[in-house]
Amino acid sequence: MRVQRDEHTNHPTTTKWKIISSLIPNLKNELSIKEFFSVYRCTGVASREVTWTTIKKPDRQTVTNEVWIIGHPLYIKEISWEDFIHSLEWIRILTSCSNIVYFTHPREINLKLPDYVHIKELDECFEMYLLSADEIAESIISFHSSSLVNLKSLGYDNVFFYELKSHVVNPRFRIRVNIIYEYFREIGISAINYHPADNPSS
Repeated sequence: MRVQRDEHTNHPTTTKWKIISSLIPNLKNELSIKEFFSVYRCTGVASREVTWTTIKKPDRQTVTNEVWIIGHPLYIKEISWEDFIHSLEWIRILTSCSNIVYFTHPREINLKLPDYVHIKELDECFEMYLLSADEIAESIISFHSSSLVNLKSLGYDNVFFYELKSHVVNPRFRIRVNIIYEYFREIGISAINYHPADNPSS
């Protein structure tokens, strides 16, 4: 992970570099370096497009009856721990899935979650893990990880975001989070359906 500044702005963007070798059959023995970065408007890099040339998702991946959550330590600054756990519970209810796998963020260490959530730690970014995986979950969900943008660009259509209700988000982050949600919708990433009692417009 390296932090650099976009050439067009003064805002820092997070860039994940990974050398990919023979992950996909049509790459054969060639090496390809792929860049993953934040494309959110609030970081000042909205005009910078993600371009995918040789790297696409594998042709065949077995779909499992799981829901994968791309983790993010929202509870540090953005929402309370109680609201974070409440959100995980709603994801379980809304997806009607008892097999929840939570892929931790690098900043999440010794994380303890409810028993219905299986915690998985990676030594690579989620995108690289998924590209080399033989299996894929029925749904991949995140709160506002830029990995969703990258996965959508790779051709994955089973990606969704869980939209936090505005009143549970720290006011310092509320505008930023709402802009990210707007961006998700613009590129075709949908929010998972709400239970009527938990509708953000209510």
